[in-house]
Amino acid sequence: MLTAANEGYAALPAGILANACEATIATWANITTQVNYQRVWDFGWDSMVYMYLTTSDAIKMPKFGISIAGNGSHEFGIDGQATLPVGEWHHLAVVLGPLGAFLYVDGQQTGADATIPLRPADLGSTPNNFIGRSQFSVGAYLDGAIDDFRVYDRALSPREIQTLVSGP
Repeated sequence: MLTAANEGYAALPAGILANACEATIATWANITTQVNYQRVWDFGWDSMVYMYLTTSDAIKMPKFGISIAGNGSHEFGIDGQATLPVGEWHHLAVVLGPLGAFLYVDGQQTGADATIPLRPADLGSTPNNFIGRSQFSVGAYLDGAIDDFRVYDRALSPREIQTLVSGP
């Protein structure tokens, strides 16, 4: 269990996706408290070079973002379509591949953008790779639990994402 009050998080190895032109990052998350921009995961260097998944943006929906030039108009992203209820387990996945970027919630595609040009390799060998923490000093820590966190160096198919949710 990660708590914002205790600033709990997990660190992943530096450069985990340094050469990945495709990637899938998937996990189960159970949110205790819904806070804007609390990170499920955040990989990057600083507030300029990063990619992240948050459970709730300003409009209270999951959001994926990636940038090599800072937030605002330089950030590419995908917004989810519905609020994640607190106290329930949900499977979240981001797929970056040759057909674009995709956001999945509970095995269903909730957002896509074929025009996102960035991939993990464009970020370089990121030193700050966190589960449950933002790289931004004002970013919220995750209040909740994470389970079965997976990083793939390829784009999983929709069927493979559904298999992660339902089991083999």
